[in-house]
Amino acid sequence: MLSLLLGFLGALFGFWVAKKRGQNYLNNIELIMLLAIWIVGGVSFLQVFK
Repeated sequence: MLSLLLGFLGALFGFWVAKKRGQNYLNNIELIMLLAIWIVGGVSFLQVFK
């Protein structure tokens, strides 16, 4: 359940960042947050289907 929520949040955040990046540049904090969410989401996704 938690991994599904994280995956959804990661997708939503990724979409938001892609939309924002189309308008202007991405700052370092947002990039770090995005990478952290993707890593956590990916690990929890792998745990579910292990």
